[in-house]
Amino acid sequence: MSSASGTDSGVVKFQLQVSEWLNTSDGKAPELGDINLALVMQVNCPGCVLMALPHLNSIWKTHKSRLVGSSGGSGSAPAGGGGGGAGGATNEPTLQVMVISTAFEDFEYNSVENTRRLMADGSVFGESARAIRQQLLTASGGGGGDAKSADSKQPAAGGGGGGTVHVPYALEPYPVAFDKLSKRDLKDAEGLKKEAGEKFARLVANEMIPSHLTAEMVIPLIVGDLQRSESRAHTLEYNDLNGTPSWIIFDRQYRVMAKWTGHEPNPELIIARALKPNAAGTAAAAASAANSKQPKQ
Repeated sequence: MSSASGTDSGVVKFQLQVSEWLNTSDGKAPELGDINLALVMQVNCPGCVLMALPHLNSIWKTHKSRLVGSSGGSGSAPAGGGGGGAGGATNEPTLQVMVISTAFEDFEYNSVENTRRLMADGSVFGESARAIRQQLLTASGGGGGDAKSADSKQPAAGGGGGGTVHVPYALEPYPVAFDKLSKRDLKDAEGLKKEAGEKFARLVANEMIPSHLTAEMVIPLIVGDLQRSESRAHTLEYNDLNGTPSWIIFDRQYRVMAKWTGHEPNPELIIARALKPNAAGTAAAAASAANSKQPKQ
């Protein structure tokens, strides 16, 4: 398990808590760049599979020469540990991109095993499979059968199965981790109140709560929300993300430069701005604009 977080007063830091890295050297966390982009997604999330991952592929390809571990645009899969970054000779900021696969629903599909399948050959099941099949049927004029034939039941381990559908693209070799999951004790009133208080403090630090709302007003509401689920997805929760897909841009010290949830039409533009001088302000402004016009997921 890897964990990264920060508590600097007045500085919002990315809370990265994962159970394992699935494709890095020796399972270690990847080396960070000057600028880092994390996509938090679920395998059984059609928007993540059909929109967010292709955007991430595009960012990977566009900035390949700046990726940590690349050399002159040759591009190599970022690995844990040392290694230099691209652009050292020109003092251009280096970039790292990563995927955090999480689960806050549909746990039989949003699993580490299905994340590995997606990485291995693009296999998806359930709602993501249905969405891809519907997209293919629409593109072909609606022929070829019912989209519901992408059955939500998974094939047996190691088997084929009619429910398997493959994403219509290849994933780039960016680092992929699975979120840390745990269970909360719904009967522990004091524990729930403490967790709610911690979340309230984060929301205040992130300026996500109007100043006229007090802890006495908000914490009971947060407790009620926590009581709705015993499952905890740590990276998702500790960064107060509203769902998937969610995007976070952060620096080497895990300081958050920008974050948003939903389907921003052009995340490539936001990351391009983040790679420029005075990036914190421009990236945050772009992400703020994206959030203001996108519904929460």
